[in-house]
Amino acid sequence: MSQFPLPPDEQQRLLELHHYRILDTEKEQEFEELAELAAQVAECPVASITFIDQHRQWFKARIGDPSPQGPRDISFCTLTILENEALIVEDATMDQRFAANPDVTGGLGIVFYAGVPVYSARGFKIGTVCVVDHEPRKLSDAQLISLKLISRQVTNLLELRLRNSILKRRNEIMLAESERSFEAYFSGDAQPKWIYETETLRILQVNEPAIMMYGYTRQEFLELSVFDLRDDPEKKHIHQLVRTLNNNSRSLTFETVHRKRNGEKMTVEVTVTNILYKGKKARLATMTDITEKMKMWAQARHEALLLKERMDQAANIAKEEERDHIGKELHDNINQILASTKLYLEIAGSNPEMREDMIRLSKVNIVEAMTEIRALSRSLVAAKDDFSLTYSVEELIKSYRITNIFRVECAYTGYVEELPDDIKLTLFRIIQEAVNNSSKYAKASEVNVSISYTDIIRVIVQDNGQGFDPSARRHGIGFKNIENRVSFYNGKVKIDSAPGRGCKLTVEIPMDGGEHLAAGREDDAYRHVNGRPGKE
Repeated sequence: MSQFPLPPDEQQRLLELHHYRILDTEKEQEFEELAELAAQVAECPVASITFIDQHRQWFKARIGDPSPQGPRDISFCTLTILENEALIVEDATMDQRFAANPDVTGGLGIVFYAGVPVYSARGFKIGTVCVVDHEPRKLSDAQLISLKLISRQVTNLLELRLRNSILKRRNEIMLAESERSFEAYFSGDAQPKWIYETETLRILQVNEPAIMMYGYTRQEFLELSVFDLRDDPEKKHIHQLVRTLNNNSRSLTFETVHRKRNGEKMTVEVTVTNILYKGKKARLATMTDITEKMKMWAQARHEALLLKERMDQAANIAKEEERDHIGKELHDNINQILASTKLYLEIAGSNPEMREDMIRLSKVNIVEAMTEIRALSRSLVAAKDDFSLTYSVEELIKSYRITNIFRVECAYTGYVEELPDDIKLTLFRIIQEAVNNSSKYAKASEVNVSISYTDIIRVIVQDNGQGFDPSARRHGIGFKNIENRVSFYNGKVKIDSAPGRGCKLTVEIPMDGGEHLAAGREDDAYRHVNGRPGKE
């Protein structure tokens, strides 16, 4: 039993002391430094930061005495926590409260003692900051104030330790909950995933979809590193990717080749993300099997090459047919016109009475030859970049206006100039062929041309000529050229004609997926009449 009375709030004081969880803890530098400071301030050989438990005094920090604790019933500090300010004993041998104390008559040989209470944040006295000397002495006011300041710092340290302990515990709980949530997400995800350690690349965890995709058991997976799933040539590449992930980013996506347990290879897209897993630096790897997609891409590339070859072949055939057509035009038309002109001039020279008529016919032939040559020249140079369909059609109309052979009317719907140049050039050649046929064979007085660009491309060329029976008459080279051009774009050609009813040629070319829908509206249509533009 203590020789000193207990504080009136003893039970609450002990609860407050135990709340700080400071008893029997390891040495901490911050407390050691405060005890050292107390000894230096008071110029005493012994100093301690002491906490008063139910039956003992326990030293959190002690200078000049190695004892970790002592009995409470003979402790000077037990009496100190009864004081509000401080307990100062200048000569214990002369103080009847302590003269017979074992720590005075023996043990430490305490003669001088000075202690100030250590308060909890709620005002309970739970310990002391004290200094001891073996000789009688006094303590100055400045030294006492310094000991009180050190006492307040002890309280601050206790509060800081408590808050840190609470935060640590809270973080541990949150981390545990987070890990449980992550494990639930990881296990329940349909995407194949595994977690591997950053340093060793050893697989730490794997989910069921990955087990099913690769064919390993869970235990077999946990004995592998990420290198074990790759061939040797891949390892150097993976080393480079690992360095990239370490240095530059939190996550990285790349394609690689993995081997299943049965040796089968598969192309996978891997997304790797840096994480902390059970306190270790790790990476979460998510796999997507793209083997079939890569096969489809390879097939698509192969088909694209084949299509390009076919398009090149078709283009070469078209060029050959174009040259053949031009040769026939030169031979059948222009050569005949020039030959007849030569004949007219010879007759004019030998028959003075027919001179005037022959010269007039020669002039007509020369104009017709010029028109034919102009049309052929335009067809040869029309393939240049930034080809204008409307300008070229207008020039074509002007060439026929010169000869006054027939009246040509052309209408446009939609923004035809937004079409690709190759399609515009094809449409021009089709119109050129059709109008040329009307000029040579139909004996027409009027030709109507319309070009519309909506959900499909539609060209209509209609004349009021003598017409023909499409089933009885074999199409000439002009219609054959038109059919070849349209078939290249998977289009359709329709000829509607009958004797005495003229001819209507309709060409339709689809636009894939509606990607090239006409930007214009019907009220944007405009018309060229005999080469002169005007509103319809």
